[in-house]
Amino acid sequence: MTTTALRCASCGGHIVDGACDDCGRVPAGLNLIGDEAPPATRSNSSRRTRSRGTTSSSIRVTVAVGQGAAKRVPATRGSTSRRRALGGGLVSLPFQPTTEPLDLLMKDPAVPANKRICQKCGTRALYDQGFCTNCGVQYNFVPSLAAADIVAGQYRVKGPIAYGGLGWIYLGFDELLNRWVVLKGLLNSKDEEAAAAAMAERQFLAAVKHPKIVQIFNFTNRGAEGFIVMEYVGGKTISAIRKERGPLPVAEAIAYILGILPAFAYLHAQNLVYCDFKPNNFMLDGDDVKLIDMGAVRRIGDPDGAVFGTVGYMAPEADQDPSAVSDLYTVGRTLAELVMNFKMAKGDDELPWPESDPVLADNESLKLFLDRACAKDPALRFQDADEMFEQLYGVLREVVCLDTDEPKPATSAKFLSDGLVTANEQAVWRPIGESLPRLRPDPDDAAAGAIMASAGLKPDKLASYLADLRRQFPRSKELNYAELDLALGRGDYVAVQQGTEALLATDPYDWKAWFIQGRSAFLAGNFKLAAERFARIRAELPGEPAAQLALALALEAFGEPAAAEPVYDRVSKADPSYASAAFGLARCRLSGAAPTAADRKSAVEALNRIPSTSALYIAAQMAIVRVLVADLPHKTPTPRSIDEFRQASEVYAALGVDNQAAHLLAADLLLKAAQEVDAGRIAGKGAVLLGYPANPKDLKFGAEKALRRAARFAADLPAMIALVDRANMARPRTLF
Repeated sequence: MTTTALRCASCGGHIVDGACDDCGRVPAGLNLIGDEAPPATRSNSSRRTRSRGTTSSSIRVTVAVGQGAAKRVPATRGSTSRRRALGGGLVSLPFQPTTEPLDLLMKDPAVPANKRICQKCGTRALYDQGFCTNCGVQYNFVPSLAAADIVAGQYRVKGPIAYGGLGWIYLGFDELLNRWVVLKGLLNSKDEEAAAAAMAERQFLAAVKHPKIVQIFNFTNRGAEGFIVMEYVGGKTISAIRKERGPLPVAEAIAYILGILPAFAYLHAQNLVYCDFKPNNFMLDGDDVKLIDMGAVRRIGDPDGAVFGTVGYMAPEADQDPSAVSDLYTVGRTLAELVMNFKMAKGDDELPWPESDPVLADNESLKLFLDRACAKDPALRFQDADEMFEQLYGVLREVVCLDTDEPKPATSAKFLSDGLVTANEQAVWRPIGESLPRLRPDPDDAAAGAIMASAGLKPDKLASYLADLRRQFPRSKELNYAELDLALGRGDYVAVQQGTEALLATDPYDWKAWFIQGRSAFLAGNFKLAAERFARIRAELPGEPAAQLALALALEAFGEPAAAEPVYDRVSKADPSYASAAFGLARCRLSGAAPTAADRKSAVEALNRIPSTSALYIAAQMAIVRVLVADLPHKTPTPRSIDEFRQASEVYAALGVDNQAAHLLAADLLLKAAQEVDAGRIAGKGAVLLGYPANPKDLKFGAEKALRRAARFAADLPAMIALVDRANMARPRTLF
């Protein structure tokens, strides 16, 4: 009989030991340990807001960090080989060879004085063994196992290799199965029965099987001391790498965190929390990372389980009731430590401000990611590891792009694309609502496919279509957004406001409702309110270029081009398919009252980012011609050089477009050049523009021909006559 291998619904990888061997996710409905984990929910605790602006805009934007729907979205990845690589193949990382086991043995095993802490009250212990001077509990920091000791009749101890928060860690060799192992002490209670009971309670960890989690082989006790027997992983801890090199490059640190997040997704799906994540507890081995210490893992909601954590990494609420979101807090704190130097101490859980740390100043998206990951209120954090992964992967794409000047486009799981998908002359010269990104329906929604199929329907037909869908899918949340979008198209802003308020009353973290409110405000001309709404979305989705684009459009429309410009710049560099960002960047670079030649040059650079594969490439190239030679709307005319006219001519000639707009543009170019040459502002001798010598007579003859070509495309007779009249006026005066 042939057995069909299970495949991952998210990425197509194979299911091995209950998890995808590519992305690490657990298939829906598969639960290996205990009861099914409850879905992540946001608490009803009061939300804290932060007033750190995400731009230099004079708009005072109060951003509720993490305020958005706690909805998992399937990942959008590249090939399997890219998924396997740390950082999704975006980052080249050093290979870490496996360390020979015996090289790890401590030559002089002793616990440093700063780590001799009473496990009960936290008082500093003065000696290696004795009684706590504060609570009287007996302590012993001397290794209890010596080289050549045998544990459980099969594990021969080689010696200590480290001291952790729960005791000594030993290297051993399994003489029955002929493999290296690690023995980690879990309990030293002076009571053999208590030790045996404690080991029995930890047996659930033996069912944890994931390629990014150290494998648990056995649990045993030796007298009153219990041990967990684990797979030997011979790489180097991320903590050791950090100590050797100092703060890591941002892209490298993010790649390590992305590599370990699937392990958290797996644990949380099994109703388990890791509790004590930090750089010491995951390791780079070869070309992958792995969790190496399972000593603090506990069941979610266990009222009796002990809670272990490390000051500076633990979430504020984790000592009472650790959860998936408190685990993700430790992930955020770990990432912050990997890329920055700042104090990790009890009661000092604030991250540095961008003004005091260049890493955050240079990486706004990373700052927003850390703000949300490390929010004090659990309701404001990322609600599951998949959500955190998707946003951090987006941040990595941006970081790598800005470091390498190579675009890293990717399909968004939350937005369809740039809203501007066809040429619009207005969008070239000012921000318009048509340029705003559009929401992508959640594929988990029953009506998602039908909503996607409605694209292109006219309003009346769309209204009827959505009404039919509502009868078919009465509980569809995505239909709510589609209906509000229809109301927006009709200009019914009152209905949109009422509809979004109703959605937010049901779910205050519905970021799509906030986004629709932003679009509504933009279309109604309230650009300040639009910027505030989009800043909220930007903080919620730090890895989404579309969220940045929406914010930049609102800031520019409000009259803040200096604040919008760096946002447009990031988006268009990271993903040139966002043509609206390139147009916006060009506008911002020309925003002065009298743009200079340098301004025009930088605007042309922005427009040239739009790839030739884009539907807006022709529009962008025609805009370049206008930028180089035409007097722009509402700008003071400034002199052009003959080189700018030559460049514009070359750009136009390369297009090979035969339509009315192109011929009118050619006429404008030639007439402007004739005017400049005739006035003596440029020397046209020897220059040729669109095939005509750069003298007033020939340039005007060329303009006449271009206008007559344009007349052939006139929509009606009056329009054709008007263009013919313009051609006659452009014709130079001659004797014959």
